[in-house]
Amino acid sequence: MRILTTSALLLGTLAASAQTAPPTDSALVSQGWQLLLERNDHQYWLLDEDMEWEPARVMCESLGAYLYWPNDAEEHQAVWETVPHGLDDIHFWTAIHQDFNVVSCSDANGGWAGPNNEPQTFFLWRAGEPSNGGGSNESVVQFEWNNDGMKWNDAPGQACDEGNNCDCRFSRVILERSTPTFCDDPAACNYTEGSLTNDGCDYSCCPGPGCCAEGMHWDWELGQCQNTLPGDTNGDGCVQLNDLLDVLSAYGNCAQAFTCGNPVSYQGYDYATVQIGDQCWFAENLRISQYLNGDSLASGLDQENWSLLGAEGIGSNSTYGSNGECLHQHPSIDACNPVESQIEFGRLYNWFAVSDERQICPANWHVSSDLDWRELEASIGLVDSLLFTNGWRGENLSHLLKSTSGWAENGNGVDALEFDGRAGGMRFGSGGYNHAGNQARWWTSSFNDFSEPYYRMLYSDRDGIYRGVSPYPSQGYSVRCVRDAE
Repeated sequence: MRILTTSALLLGTLAASAQTAPPTDSALVSQGWQLLLERNDHQYWLLDEDMEWEPARVMCESLGAYLYWPNDAEEHQAVWETVPHGLDDIHFWTAIHQDFNVVSCSDANGGWAGPNNEPQTFFLWRAGEPSNGGGSNESVVQFEWNNDGMKWNDAPGQACDEGNNCDCRFSRVILERSTPTFCDDPAACNYTEGSLTNDGCDYSCCPGPGCCAEGMHWDWELGQCQNTLPGDTNGDGCVQLNDLLDVLSAYGNCAQAFTCGNPVSYQGYDYATVQIGDQCWFAENLRISQYLNGDSLASGLDQENWSLLGAEGIGSNSTYGSNGECLHQHPSIDACNPVESQIEFGRLYNWFAVSDERQICPANWHVSSDLDWRELEASIGLVDSLLFTNGWRGENLSHLLKSTSGWAENGNGVDALEFDGRAGGMRFGSGGYNHAGNQARWWTSSFNDFSEPYYRMLYSDRDGIYRGVSPYPSQGYSVRCVRDAE
C-alpha cells in the first residue's frame, strides 16, 4: 500500500482549519492544486496525488466544494481533455457513490448518487458493465485513462479483501466548485485579503456606512473617504471650533508631491513606476477590472461572450488563459493558468475599454498614446525618420524594453530602462489566447483616419519595435499608463 505523506499532511491541515469561505485561487495553488479549466461558472482543480476516496471526499468538502461530479457527456469530455494522460492507467475519483435509499437498486443507474445525495443520471459505462443493480461490493465510481481511452469503472468497497482490485482504491483528486468571486480592492464591500482578482468586487455600500464614517463619502477619483462638509476635519458631521484647532495644529505640514519611481496605489494594487526621458510610465501592465469611476468592466467572459461584446463595442478585460482555448510559448510558467498569468502579465483589454471616457488608468494618468510611445522611442535612439512609420523599426532597441526572463527562443532582454516588458500575448477577437512567451502587445489611446487604433509590439526573435494599426479593436492587448504632463 502506498504511503500518502503529502496528502495526509495537507488533509490534516485543512481539517484542522475548516474554512467558512471558499479559498482564493492563489490559496489553492499554494496548497498544490492545479486549475484544469473553468466552464459554465464552474472550476475544476487537480491535486496530482493518489488518495483514498473517503479522505479525498472530506478534503474537497472542507474546501467548500466536492469531488468532480460529471453531469453530461460534454462536461465530462471537457474535464477529461485537461487531465494528465498516460499509458499506465491513471484513475480519477468522482463524487458518485452508492446509496440505495436515494436511487433504487433496480433503477437503470443502479443506486448511484452524487453530492448532497442527488441522484446521478449521467453514465458512460464500459460496454457490458453492469450498473451494480445486483448490489456487488462496490461503493464509489472512478473514470480512468488507459490504452483503450476514457472509461468508467466501479471502484471496490472500503474493504480490501483478497480478490479486490486494491490499486483502484487509490486515485487522483479532482475538485469541483462554483467559480468564486473575490475582490482585491480594500475599498469594496466584499474585499478578500490575498485575492488575485477583482472580478466580483461589490461597491453597493459606497458611498455609505460600509465604506466611510458618518459625515464622510467615498471619492472614487482619490480612492479614499472624504469629508462631506468642507472644513469638517474630524469627520463628525459638524464644522466647529475643534476643526479650526485641527487646522491650526497641522499648519505647515505639506503632503509630499509624487516622485516618479515611487509606487502608485490604484484599486488595491501598488504599481511600479519608472522615468523614461521626460515621461513617467507604469513599469508593469495594468490589472484592474473597474473604470476609474468604479463602474465594472466586463470580466470573466467565455469565448462567445468575449466575441459578442467586442462586436457590440463594449469594453472588456480578461486574464490570459481564462475561459478560452489557449496556447502559449512561455518558457517558465503555465501561461494558460489564469492565476499564474495574472501575476506575470496583468490583464488584457479590448480597445473599447481603452477608449471609454470613464478611463481605466488612475487619476492624473492616461493610457499611453502613440505620441507617448514615439517620445519613448526617440529617447532610446529611434531615428526621427522612422518615428511615424509602421512596421518593424530600429535595431538594438527592443532588448532595452524587454524583461530579463520569460521570453521564448532566447528572446530575453536586458531591461536597461526598467520598463519590464513581458511577453503577455493576446486574446483574439474570437476569444482564444496565444503568443504568451513570444510576443507582447500594448494598445495606445490613438487611432488613424480610419478609426483604427495604434499599438506597439515586441517579439521574441526581433530586435525592433513594431508600430501598427489594428482593424480588430475587439482583440485583447496589454495596457500601460503614463502620467499626465504637469
